[in-house]
Amino acid sequence: MSVTCIPIRAWRIAIISAALSLSPQLLMADQNSIGGLKDLQNTFVSIAQRLEPVVVTVISERVIRAHFFGRSGQGGQTGPDFTPNFLRTEGTGSGIIIRADGWILTNDHVVDGADRVIVKLRDGREFDGTWYGDFRSDLAVIHIPATNLPVATLGDSSRVRIGQWALAIGSPFQFAGTVSVGVISSMHRREEIPDEQRGMYRLYPDLIQTDAAINPGNSGGPLVDISGKVIGLNTAIRTESGGSVGIGFAIPINIARYVAGELIENHKVNAGYLGVDPTTVTPPLAAAYHVSYGALVLNEPDPSSPAGKAGLRIEDVVTRYDNLPVTSESGLREAIMETPPGTKVNITYVRNGEARSITATITAAPSGTGGPTETIHTDQPVKLGIGTVPLTSTFARHMRLSPDTTGVMIRHIDPIGAAINSNLRVGDIILRVNGTSIADVDTFQKMADQFKTGDLVRIVYQSYRGSAWITRLALIPMD
Repeated sequence: MSVTCIPIRAWRIAIISAALSLSPQLLMADQNSIGGLKDLQNTFVSIAQRLEPVVVTVISERVIRAHFFGRSGQGGQTGPDFTPNFLRTEGTGSGIIIRADGWILTNDHVVDGADRVIVKLRDGREFDGTWYGDFRSDLAVIHIPATNLPVATLGDSSRVRIGQWALAIGSPFQFAGTVSVGVISSMHRREEIPDEQRGMYRLYPDLIQTDAAINPGNSGGPLVDISGKVIGLNTAIRTESGGSVGIGFAIPINIARYVAGELIENHKVNAGYLGVDPTTVTPPLAAAYHVSYGALVLNEPDPSSPAGKAGLRIEDVVTRYDNLPVTSESGLREAIMETPPGTKVNITYVRNGEARSITATITAAPSGTGGPTETIHTDQPVKLGIGTVPLTSTFARHMRLSPDTTGVMIRHIDPIGAAINSNLRVGDIILRVNGTSIADVDTFQKMADQFKTGDLVRIVYQSYRGSAWITRLALIPMD
């Protein structure tokens, strides 16, 4: 085979001629692309300019009692001196101005336990604030003595879709007015996040996930859509480094709007309470329970709760609440929360394929977290971090598991436990741990409590993937 080379001059002429003949089309395409990018850029600029004045920096000061060891003595003798003293600590968060007369929305964990809250406006003014918080929702409002303030436009979080643009604005590390851009990564994330100050967990049953950079100090700031409307309140991140790795969470603004209204009006949230722990009916659950949609009850309601008194049971699928369809866990939770205590509501549910109806009287939500309340022992070795519920024979049958399947179902995975880095997921069925069959929750918990740093935990489990249950092995090092 021979290769013929084009003379240099001829090659240059050919290239230039081709470029000249195509340049108008290429130039037009390039200009169109640049024009589109400039339009998007201008949109981001416009959002930043409109939103920055309504986003504030929140400084929370806490005074803690501390003890310092020194040396003291009399007559030439020295000895230890255990002197009580006080330390002032400072935390930083963000907030959103939601009313022109000085009301600001933020996270409860930003102001919880504070002795003083300082609000810094974008124009440089600073005010001491009065605040009211709700632990269950991790939401709070702050009031400052100011008027004619710019106000954020609140959107509708029920219309948010995965893949749409999202911008986070706040004061990460006290860098006020920081803007980051990303997309909505997922919806309806359920997370249980430790609050070390309280020594308890906060349950977040319905979070928006975004890859817009969120860092410490962003808490309480807005997550906004491409039109500049607030769709969520930036609240938490999943990270090992302490900074953003592209997994951030925001409380939907529809929930925040209701809670803020209650806190402003009553200084507390008069939330309704039914007494169920639901989960959204997924396609596999829908096929197993012969329903099209709904919220599956995962716990046996306390007999003294409104649900228990009305006759709801574990594995019932709630399809309508107060004559409105229930399509998700978050929808049911939000509807219950917004029901005034003392209200009688009609609930339609499916049990064993049969539709039924009951009437329940909603009561006031009990004080507390609304979720797990185990104390966090930060001075103890890291634990496995898996919460489980019984695998009933009825549930196993509905889920088309083998009739002889015994085990426990994963209800939650602790974000600070060893299992968080494994392939285990909520809903998986644990069959064996280190070669021992797991028959009930107590057996699993006793084994889990024995693990210590340096152990390698072997878990055989079944996981639903695609259209079938798959048996897998998880190897979890207790580092």
